[in-house]
Amino acid sequence: MKFEPTYEQIGLAQDLYIAMAFRDLSKESFDKWESVILQEGTFRVHEKYIREPSLPKRVLPENGIIKNPRDICLMAGLDAYQTPGYEGSDAQLYHNILRSVAIEAGFIHGENALCRAENDVSEAERALIEGTQNIHHIKVENLTMLKHWKELIEILLNMFCQVVNNDSFSQKQAQYFTERHTGELGSNSQKNKG
Repeated sequence: MKFEPTYEQIGLAQDLYIAMAFRDLSKESFDKWESVILQEGTFRVHEKYIREPSLPKRVLPENGIIKNPRDICLMAGLDAYQTPGYEGSDAQLYHNILRSVAIEAGFIHGENALCRAENDVSEAERALIEGTQNIHHIKVENLTMLKHWKELIEILLNMFCQVVNNDSFSQKQAQYFTERHTGELGSNSQKNKG
């Protein structure tokens, strides 16, 4: 049986490929910036984790200073987000620096660019699954386990990989990136920021 997706289904696959590419480029930049910001600054672990070491169920950073991006969730002030306690906190300072670096590098959504990119991927995955139900015959509601969701996405992307790369794909990708980023992603000037 020959695989003959509709034009709309090809468009949905293109959308997912583009969203994934932007997410991956965003992640690479944000991982670097987070590491540099944490290495150069002094961002403390919230005192409640030091007083109650059983709370985080993990080893606390040495001297209570956060140097690894995986520990950002322990940062002082983060629990007070959108309250007066957040003002002037380590978390606010960290996010202000990250926002500044991201905007300077051209990410329109600042420090939230990576979260927005992840959300775009999730929305594009859902749209592709829903839009190709006539191919796989699985309802979104039946994909209750993340593992099954990811497996179906992988199968669909493998099926569509031969039919998505064309002129409309390049134009769509350029438009998508322009709507989310004002500079050249992957350029030397961006790689040297941080």
